Amino acid sequence: ALVLAALAVLACQVVPRGGRVWKWRCGAPGEADKGANVLFYNCHFRTGQEEVPTATAMLVNRQGDILMVGDLNDTREKDQGAELFDLNGKYCIPGLIDSHVHMILGGLSLSQLDLRGVNSKAEFISKVNEASRNIEPGMWLMGYGWDENKWGGDGIPEADWIDDATRENPVLLSRVDGHLALVNTVALNLANITKDSTDPDGGAIGMYKDRGTPNGILKDNAISIVHNLKPPLTKPERKGAIKQAMQYALSNGVTMVHDMGTPMVHDT
Repeated sequence: ALVLAALAVLACQVVPRGGRVWKWRCGAPGEADKGANVLFYNCHFRTGQEEVPTATAMLVNRQGDILMVGDLNDTREKDQGAELFDLNGKYCIPGLIDSHVHMILGGLSLSQLDLRGVNSKAEFISKVNEASRNIEPGMWLMGYGWDENKWGGDGIPEADWIDDATRENPVLLSRVDGHLALVNTVALNLANITKDSTDPDGGAIGMYKDRGTPNGILKDNAISIVHNLKPPLTKPERKGAIKQAMQYALSNGVTMVHDMGTPMVHDT
């Protein structure tokens, strides 16, 4: 049997130039096409076999089993009634598996302020200012992805950078690795974090060196002090976040994941 036929394929990922992904999901067929196989052709497959390393057509059933790979003539001869899909010369690979994800947090992040592309202090402040203008007073402004290593000598951000633009909203912006977060003075006050606050176990509260007051940087377990002030997610919100994460994963060719959990969300 072909190596490909042994794969448990749930989706066929066709990747053209530019990285976009076309998906055919093998699911319950409708009454009109119940039992019909699907023949993908005019495409490029790697079989994993030395004697036939590539193929240009693949026959698949509605349960996701690969029945045959080869050229169009061979595969059509096996099932002349199969539904045909012309892939226009694209490359087809098995669905990818991501072994370490946090699905709820990932889904939530899709509606949060994305700071991954920020390359300077000025750009960071500008993005936060813009986001703060688009939310109602009292709402939480959540963001993620900042990396001070991209900013030259500006260093780690501090509450002073964003306080003027966020006087009516608590803010929590996670670093790219999730081990640090910047919060504004509104959030510090809500959490009753002051110059007299002590570091929690497994965490740290940043202080201004010249003032001895909190500078808005929280590390590891200290982030929970502020994060836990947010209203807990409802069950529909959690489901919605997972669905968003699933759609994003599928759009990038990922068809299976290993979820590592999201403690700060699950505990609420």
